[in-house]
Amino acid sequence: MENILKLQDLICKRGPFQLGPLNWQSAVGIFTCLVGPNGAGKTSFLQAVMGLLRNEEGYWEIAGAKIDPRRGAWKEQVGYAFDGQSHHEKLTVRENMEIHAALRRSWDRDFAQELISRFHVDETQLVHRLSRGQRQALSLVKALACRPRLLLLDEVTNGMDSLVRQAWNEIVWRLMAESELTVLMATHTMSDVANLADRLVFLQEGRIVADVEKDALLETWRQLSCRLPGSLTTLPHAKHWEKSGDTLRFISGRAAADMQLLKEKGATHIESQPLSLDEICFYTLEESRHA
Repeated sequence: MENILKLQDLICKRGPFQLGPLNWQSAVGIFTCLVGPNGAGKTSFLQAVMGLLRNEEGYWEIAGAKIDPRRGAWKEQVGYAFDGQSHHEKLTVRENMEIHAALRRSWDRDFAQELISRFHVDETQLVHRLSRGQRQALSLVKALACRPRLLLLDEVTNGMDSLVRQAWNEIVWRLMAESELTVLMATHTMSDVANLADRLVFLQEGRIVADVEKDALLETWRQLSCRLPGSLTTLPHAKHWEKSGDTLRFISGRAAADMQLLKEKGATHIESQPLSLDEICFYTLEESRHA
């Protein structure tokens, strides 16, 4: 499968903070969410791909071409939207779009109009009068209407109401099906991760500590319970386990392996319950800190 983005030994710095070294790649048509605590490097990751951070070592490729950040033609393939993005405040939404259209050769005017309508933004409104969610929607219009192959998003759904959020979900699903759009999104909003992500990349202190398919995470992290006579001195993958009488409960990051171990130890009434994605992300990051 073709890769749209590849990072090779990439190191970027912002003051004392170092991002990388990063070795990572994304196939075409994949929606990846960057997950991590504040300060982990999610925004820096996206800015590095946009060439906004100084490249200390390594390189990155887009659609198989090695990027020279001093030359801007490659950015025609990339859309970028972020929380708090600046617009021309004293101009209307329509005027803002016209200015952006003049800067992007691939701008699709009909698609831009469709997006504005779907996001319920009044194009005659002055930007400084827009709500936070409407401003975020305008940022998405600017990023999407240039028909990028790679879309970078940084907390851009913050402040959106449920109607606009649903429209955004439907639009991105359609684009990924029709044009093999690839999305790399930094977010703390677990509903976005649950609804959209194919993969989750976990960051800690500027480094990738895990890169996992979302469905695999949901399957391997489970809450297990059973009846177990006698004692059990070790559970290799257990978190927060407790035993009351002959009832054992714990969180497992390797559910299948631990269920097999329990059976071998004579456990009965074994039950497996799903965890929320928010819980799974917490435990995954906690596990990486102690690795």
